[in-house]
Amino acid sequence: MNSQKNGRTPLANDIYERMVAEKNREPEEGEAQKSPSKIVDESLSQISRSSTFLPNIGVPRLLKTGQSSSTAAQACMQAQFEAALQAEREEAARKQEELQAQLQTQQAALEENQNLLRQTKDEVRGMTTRFEETNTLLRAVLKLQKD
Repeated sequence: MNSQKNGRTPLANDIYERMVAEKNREPEEGEAQKSPSKIVDESLSQISRSSTFLPNIGVPRLLKTGQSSSTAAQACMQAQFEAALQAEREEAARKQEELQAQLQTQQAALEENQNLLRQTKDEVRGMTTRFEETNTLLRAVLKLQKD
């Protein structure tokens, strides 16, 4: 039902009065004066979050002034982000140390295996030499027996 006096519904009158009161309110210390567009946006968002009045008249949508955009909430979110980032950095450093220790262990094992391979090759060379010497001696003995 519309008011005979101004043509607005009681809800519209209530919203209008709140907007006028907000516009006339003195900002608290450290708080910026709200623009009329912001006051309208906040008032309309109390009725419907999907209000398209401001965008339809060419005013870009303003940031909502809920808990998520307050300075305290932003500081809390930033602190949480920094704590998570610090935890990730510590985890990355711990994993880096583990990988470095694993790399050193594997390098030591590789060096040991290379030394064993060298020793085995030397032993094979020695055995090959002894085999050739033994083979030569056996041929000489067999040749003497033929004669």
